[in-house]
Amino acid sequence: MTAAPDLAAIKQTLVRRIDQIDTTAILKLLPMVGRIGENAVQTELLDALRPRLRVMRPPRTLTAQRLFYLPFEHLLVNHDQIRLGAVPQVPRALLRRVWPVIADHVLKTHRRLDLGNALSERDLTVVELEPRLAEYWERGERLVRAAAAHVCHDDRASQRQTATVVGCLRLGGQTLKVRNHFMMRTFDRDRDRLADRFFELFSQLNARNPDDAEQFACLVSPLLGGPVAMLRLLSARANVATLDEDAMGTRRVAGSVLAELNEAVDALAGRADLLELVDVDSLADCLEIEMLAVPMARRSGDQALIRTAGTFIARFVGFLESDLLPMLEARIRGEVDRLTAGAGELAAGDIAGIEGLFAYFQVLAPEAERLGLGDQVSICLRRLAEAVAAVIAHRLDHAAGATATVTGRIEAAGGLFRLYELAAGSSAAFRLVTAPR
Repeated sequence: MTAAPDLAAIKQTLVRRIDQIDTTAILKLLPMVGRIGENAVQTELLDALRPRLRVMRPPRTLTAQRLFYLPFEHLLVNHDQIRLGAVPQVPRALLRRVWPVIADHVLKTHRRLDLGNALSERDLTVVELEPRLAEYWERGERLVRAAAAHVCHDDRASQRQTATVVGCLRLGGQTLKVRNHFMMRTFDRDRDRLADRFFELFSQLNARNPDDAEQFACLVSPLLGGPVAMLRLLSARANVATLDEDAMGTRRVAGSVLAELNEAVDALAGRADLLELVDVDSLADCLEIEMLAVPMARRSGDQALIRTAGTFIARFVGFLESDLLPMLEARIRGEVDRLTAGAGELAAGDIAGIEGLFAYFQVLAPEAERLGLGDQVSICLRRLAEAVAAVIAHRLDHAAGATATVTGRIEAAGGLFRLYELAAGSSAAFRLVTAPR
């Protein structure tokens, strides 16, 4: 008799050695994970495998659960992946609370519609199956609404995330059409043709229900490259100060995207883990949105959009001034001060981590004057340069080797020389190591 697999040991091995496991072994493991059943153990094993599966993209069994998730699968994130400027998003933790409550009812609907036999990956766009898929997701929408009242946290973030899931299920057919046609690698190659297709779908929904059209555009924005790409796409239509339904609809979508970002900025204010939630790409996205929003709003002549854009600018700049910049300076100062304690070889990871924090300044500094933050950014960088210079001086004073030459001093400073360059510029860094000691 074959012994049952030790799932706990398998999970530990996956987490510890995920980058070293052979691709063939992972492909053999996937069917076994699928046979476990849709429960917490399977979820944990799939979470451990997910980094490799994203790269490998093996064929996947279209289970009842995955079919249920399909309309919003492109929005799923782990908690530590949530980013400012990449809305809407659905944390997997939310679905782990909801799915056990609704699973039995969903599976019954799946069996009644015979979707297990009828569907495969390549059949997803077959017109004959759309009524059955629509019924499946419509049933799911009602179940999620009922379950959310009992298992979801009573806060705005959870309510917004639940509304995203419900909207995706209600608009599942339209969302899948965009997903099939607008995967980003295709969109980048043939932007104009695919943009026309998006607006065709948007216009059909807008004629029936403007609220659905607005939500549809927001839900598929990640497939089009996120809010930045969506606002670029909308700007060509929303800029026209006309009263036709599609122009007004696109302006409403632009306002909705900005309103979502307003809420995201508010939710991040004061967070101790701010720098874990706002990465450099997020900051760059929001800066581009800030540059797009006001000109688009003004050219449209839409007063509501103008007010929403103005609110976003004010909140975003306030967030940079009061939250991001102070925390960024404090984090870098703490990391630099920690290096003062050692006179030995600097760890490459320490320098790379601090260099990654300076990347925020590299993105923000070119726009600082325009945002009214020029003085604050300059002062932050000057103080950080002084802190790094002090550590360099400390290391030069305690260097075991010769520091009489410029090359010797740069070698003694190690990666700190690069950090000083980032804070003060290349010329100042050269002056620092050539100054008489």
